[in-house]
Amino acid sequence: MLRLSLAYVFVSGLAFAAPVVVFNDFGPGNTFMPGPGITVGCGALCFLDAGHSHGWSFIPATTTSLSLLETVGSLGPSASGTMIFTISADVGGVPGASLESFNLPLIPIPQFVAFPSTLHPTLLAGQTYWFTASTKDLVNQAGNVGINSIGVTGPEALRIGSGPWTPTTSSAYAVFRITGDQAAQVPEPSTLCLLGFGGIALALCTRRHS
Repeated sequence: MLRLSLAYVFVSGLAFAAPVVVFNDFGPGNTFMPGPGITVGCGALCFLDAGHSHGWSFIPATTTSLSLLETVGSLGPSASGTMIFTISADVGGVPGASLESFNLPLIPIPQFVAFPSTLHPTLLAGQTYWFTASTKDLVNQAGNVGINSIGVTGPEALRIGSGPWTPTTSSAYAVFRITGDQAAQVPEPSTLCLLGFGGIALALCTRRHS
């Protein structure tokens, strides 16, 4: 009885990790703007340059580790393609070092996709991060990123080929959701002592009345 009481008190004093939505601009029921979306890559077919990568910023309200990335992607005006989605740190108001990347073989129909994180990088509260999209071959492949339908906008960034990222703005902000795992919180040592003494007292009282 004493051992069970102590185990219960200790476990009940812990706040276990729980999913937390860091950013979300999907509409109700994971809806988004109908249509082709924001084109990336497509250097030869669309932009007549080295191809475009695009980024959209977000700021976590709480410190967490990346758990899940959800977005919408589809094939652009190319025969085939693989889109690369990346979560990046911020450097001077544009995307910096990559924290984790995800690949999506594209199909013509817009598809809702969910990528579980395997690296679980830490996302710090109040810091700017970036969700970026490109194609594996920026010149010959084209992909589309879905647009949110609820009017969310924010800082964006554009990169041509392997050149530098530059800040930009538009009325079409990508649709994506970032989910994290909050770190489990353990009570202070003094709190654990009080919980332990309470469990011992409860166990002793139970033994006396049995």
